[in-house]
This record gives sequence, C-alpha cells and structure tokens, in this order.
Amino acid sequence: EHIASTDRGTSLQQGEARVHTVQHLLAAVSALQLDNLLIEIDGPEIPIGDGSFKPFYDVLQAAGVVQQNANAVTLELRDVVHVSANGGSSYVVIPDSAYRISGTIEFDHPLIRRQFGSFTVQPQKFGEDLAPARTFGFMREAETLYARGLAKGATLDNAIVLNEAGLAWGELRFSDEFVRHKIGDIVGDLALLG
Repeated sequence: EHIASTDRGTSLQQGEARVHTVQHLLAAVSALQLDNLLIEIDGPEIPIGDGSFKPFYDVLQAAGVVQQNANAVTLELRDVVHVSANGGSSYVVIPDSAYRISGTIEFDHPLIRRQFGSFTVQPQKFGEDLAPARTFGFMREAETLYARGLAKGATLDNAIVLNEAGLAWGELRFSDEFVRHKIGDIVGDLALLG
C-alpha cells in the first residue's frame, strides 16, 4: 500500500516521507529471510553501491540474525495467479515448496537479445547467483532519463552501460547478467508482499 512509483525503480511513500529505489535492498533482505528489521536512511534514495544487490547482501549477512520469540507472518499461495502489466510484461505465480523465480527478458541489443534464467531464492544461492548482478541502462536513454530527474547517480562504475554495439565500459560478471538482475529486482519487489 506504500508503493508510490515503479518507474525505473520502486519508490515507497508514507505521508510526506518518500524513498526511491528500494528494490536492491529489499531483495537482499528477502533473500536472507529477514522479516523484522529497521532501516534508517538520511536521504531520498537508497545508495546505488555498485549497482547490484551484493553490497546490501554482504552487510546484512555480516550483521547476522537474531531469532525472536514471534512467528513470522508469511504469505501462502494456494492457487495459480496470472498478472499482466503495462508494456507487455506478464507474470505467472505457481504454488511450490521452494522459492524459485524463472524469467525471460528480451531487448533489441546484441549483448542481451532474449535471456532466460531460473534461480532458487535462498540465502546462499542468492548470494552466488543473483547478488552480484548489476543494473543496466542504455546510453541512448541517458539524456531523457536525466531530464526526468532519473538515473542522476548512474555512472560507468555503478551500472552496466550499453552503447549500440555492446558495453560502453567494463566487463559483464555473467553472460546473462541482465536477466539475473531483473530476477533480483522481482525478488525485491515481491518482498513488499510479505
């Protein structure tokens, strides 16, 4: 009920308080199965780090977990759910004993094209398979995003930046890093369901 925007990231708002790009932090929280914590920030946006989930995963894992004397409130899916979103995205949620996300993305770019990935979301596997995957964007969109007040903190060091032919700088951490990052974003957004 506190989602204010999902334009190029997830923003939450309660009253006048609004925080942008929470999905990377929430993905790490969810993957580490943390369900009761207080996060304090002193600005309007969660820091980007290196553009992946890993900085949040690492610091939360290092902090450790304290068991509490209360049962966690969880959401149990009992039926198949189909959802279609603007822009042609569609989602199918199927009950299962494991938390697994499978996804396909398609971009008209030589490094991406169509990518499929399927990953189990549990602490160690998330840390290995999804946490290092960085966010990505296209040079051709940069000016439009800046004009809209978005991606102002994006640099070649904290995002995969793509030009028309390939990478504008650096190397990929995985050949399918793009779909891995999108699946990680979904983990963060689903964390909002409980």
